[in-house]
Amino acid sequence: MELITRSVISNLEVQSIVSSDQSSFQKQNSMDKATITTDSGYENKNKLKRLNIQFENIKYVVRTGFFRKDRAFTLFITRMVENKTVLKGLTGELFSGELSAIVGPSGAGKSSLLNILSGYELHGASGNVFVNGTKRNIDLFRTNLSFIKQDTDLQPFLTVSEAMHFSTNLKTGNSLSTSEKKKRVQDILHSVGMYKIRKNSTGKLSGGEKKRLAVALELVNNPTVLILDEPTTGLDSLIANQCILLLKKLAQEGRTIVCTIHQPSGLAIQMFDALYAIADGKCIYSGATRNLVPFLAQVDLKCPEIYNPVDYLMEIATDDYGKQNHKLTEKIRNGRNRDYVKTIQAGYDVIKNSGIGKHYVLKCMYYKNYVLFSETRQSGSTAYTKETSNELKHNVNIKDSNLSCYIPKNTITAHKLCKRENVYATPFYLQTIILLERTFLILWRDKGLTLLRIVVHLIMAALVGILYYGIGNDAGNALNNFRYIFYTLMFVMYTSFSSILVNFPLEFPIVTREHFNRWYSLRAYYIAFTLADIPIQIICTSVFIVISYTLTGQPIDITRISLFGLITFLTALVAQSIGLAVGASLSIKYGAILGPLFICPFLAFSGFFLRQNDAQEWLKWIFSISFLKYGLEGASLAIFGFNRPKMDCHKIYCHYARPKTFLKNIGMENGNFGTAAIFLLVLFLGLRILAFYIISFRIRIFR
Repeated sequence: MELITRSVISNLEVQSIVSSDQSSFQKQNSMDKATITTDSGYENKNKLKRLNIQFENIKYVVRTGFFRKDRAFTLFITRMVENKTVLKGLTGELFSGELSAIVGPSGAGKSSLLNILSGYELHGASGNVFVNGTKRNIDLFRTNLSFIKQDTDLQPFLTVSEAMHFSTNLKTGNSLSTSEKKKRVQDILHSVGMYKIRKNSTGKLSGGEKKRLAVALELVNNPTVLILDEPTTGLDSLIANQCILLLKKLAQEGRTIVCTIHQPSGLAIQMFDALYAIADGKCIYSGATRNLVPFLAQVDLKCPEIYNPVDYLMEIATDDYGKQNHKLTEKIRNGRNRDYVKTIQAGYDVIKNSGIGKHYVLKCMYYKNYVLFSETRQSGSTAYTKETSNELKHNVNIKDSNLSCYIPKNTITAHKLCKRENVYATPFYLQTIILLERTFLILWRDKGLTLLRIVVHLIMAALVGILYYGIGNDAGNALNNFRYIFYTLMFVMYTSFSSILVNFPLEFPIVTREHFNRWYSLRAYYIAFTLADIPIQIICTSVFIVISYTLTGQPIDITRISLFGLITFLTALVAQSIGLAVGASLSIKYGAILGPLFICPFLAFSGFFLRQNDAQEWLKWIFSISFLKYGLEGASLAIFGFNRPKMDCHKIYCHYARPKTFLKNIGMENGNFGTAAIFLLVLFLGLRILAFYIISFRIRIFR
């Protein structure tokens, strides 16, 4: 692919590209139709599978009302829910080697159809999707697919080159050497016109640059199918045309490229091979771009010469000329009418054999021979015949225009797209290492958030240390010392809980996109995410404890300091796990409101406000499952337990001069530090596993 970044894209250039489609496709017919090779430097050693996508009777129903599907608790609450049918029985075909556009007014169902075709959204959808005539296996299909959403979510603290580096290592694994990976990254960046800005941070890129980088990230493993949701939205006309021109060139190399377009310009629409128009959930046109005007004329809708035909179609779709959509839907038979498919399609010729366009000749090239497939439907069954000839002299009539057999001989079918399901290019352990490297790099670059967490702990440690200064060995301040212990647990608990509660939902869209496009398994990301934050949590906890412990005059004993720090750190990990589970279940808005609901009840049963022995009998069991109760018990034992000697008394009488007396008074004389630590550790692991399954479930169901 030649470099597409240029100051101006002229009409003449676009026209030459569009007019060259037929000759380029005819040229491709001289090669083996099972595969296509390209002249691009990063693909000349890779072969593209030809995948044609057919879909039949696609329907999509969503829930509306107060409880919508993007809220986790709708799994349990179903009242006040209404169903809305977004897509109403759509049928159509998308061919390899073509750049296809799905158009329609806002709310017509474009993105919904795109999500269903890519497999990104399956909940609430019905109908059939076929790949090369075989019913789609979503796991196999995704190994050949890259899906780019409308919102370009990128890691803002990585440079363009670094983002490409991690994408290449994750998506190609050990199939390429280090030098080959570098060469591939360079070639792709040259192709999308971003090599000169490869050292720029992705957070500082313009909208057009982010769109192109999102495409570049998915090209590293040479996907066969590329699906994009409104890639030109928010871009100026020049950048939008450059983006479409890039997609056009990628399609000419044999890929199946589909995208939704909102108000394409007349210049841009000429670069599209096929249109699929939707209005009110139904198809109003399906076929070649150049056949749109004749199609409209056949239903007495003449497009003015000065109009962009697609703009005119959108005006019709929005009832600017009265209720016309029903005529278009009936004419195109909701996508089933294939009379308006372009004459020459990528990889095979479809030639009209009659005036009404209901008979076709299908010619598929296989080496030097032409393999002719015909299809007839009788009583719901499909029969196939095949003839082979060295010359173009056999004509096979296909009476059913809804073709479903476009598989040349020796082409890889849907069942052979990969050897087994759920395959990632990179081994699990290597995924974890690469993700750890990326996460640590992001944390290092995002110094503001990391330093802020440390500074907050430092400031609060100094404040608490001054407030409780020198009371650690004073028997008269034993209760205040107990309050210091409780405040330490409270502060560390809430900071760890709130930090991840806000941070994870911001990263969730990136994780969803990368996991869906088979960059890495969710387990690898989750382990890397968990391990990467532990060092920072250790630093924050240590800063707070060392400063406050010293200022408050606690016993200078390495064992006590270590045990106190350990139990505080485990309490922080448990609170962090609760925050992760809540953040994975709810949005930031609802998480901020409902988050404290999941953690505050543990305060009442911590043993600080009310001892377990003083509680009502039917409530005592809650103390046994409160992680704060075990945290407070373990921290108190670390300070007052383990046969601590008598404390200093500066008054006539100090009731708590003996630490054992104080532990007995607060109901912790029979406490066990090991039991508390083990309970917190087990609870931490259990909550992490629960959070993982919540994340996995949400990614699969509530994307």
